[in-house]
Amino acid sequence: MKWPVSSLRIARSLSDLVRLLLLVGLSSSLFAQPERFILPPSSSVITPATQEPLTTLPAINTRNFPAVFFQNAEGTEYYSIVRSATDTLFVLAANNPGVALQRLNLSVATAAVLAPDRRRLLIVGASGLHVIDTTTDAAVAKIPVAAPIDLAASSDGRLGYVLSTQLLFIDLATNTVLSSLSLAAGASAVAVCHTGLVYVSAPSRLYEINGGTGQLLREIPVPGSPGRLILTPNARTTLAVNRAYASSAQTQAVYEVTVAPLRFNLL
Repeated sequence: MKWPVSSLRIARSLSDLVRLLLLVGLSSSLFAQPERFILPPSSSVITPATQEPLTTLPAINTRNFPAVFFQNAEGTEYYSIVRSATDTLFVLAANNPGVALQRLNLSVATAAVLAPDRRRLLIVGASGLHVIDTTTDAAVAKIPVAAPIDLAASSDGRLGYVLSTQLLFIDLATNTVLSSLSLAAGASAVAVCHTGLVYVSAPSRLYEINGGTGQLLREIPVPGSPGRLILTPNARTTLAVNRAYASSAQTQAVYEVTVAPLRFNLL
């Protein structure tokens, strides 16, 4: 599905922005999955959707209140991540999602990501980074991280990127920290582009980083405060929420970001 850039210029309010990001999230991803999942706030009912064409499927009642929801590579299990201090991860049977096959207590989850090959599920919380092997549904590693904020995975599934007061580069084969990169205070999100570059969002700036070497390539000044970059279906532009939208000085809710060359426009 192709979304013309002109169709992205309608986001003038937060309600428009929510609808826009739902469409982008459902219709595209850096790492394509057979289904997308719509998670209403404070609800146990998940709405799955096919990607091509965009079609909603019968709802799933998880019997918990997931903040993040994934499907395993075989399509036989769901992973429901809940912001709870007790049961953090529910492993659900796809043919009977009301039944929890397994529950893991991993501290309150801050963020989670499924690696592109869906063999590793990464969850960060108050106690650090937890690595789950989805072939066995076992927690195979716990890496201490102070105050984690966000995380992402490389397109080949070899590396994890954990954002805290710095950006940590994690080898997912050995579950060890390879290196770290210090960043200015206020960084809020990390995303991986199809080019392999890593982008960290921070107030008034965007960090562009080589995802393989960990080298900071440039620090890009931007207006407002961009949130996590979301790649559009043509893989040439991205969207980012302007986190400073509520301030009187910022009247636009979303950025359009061209990937090559990188350029920010407030829509």
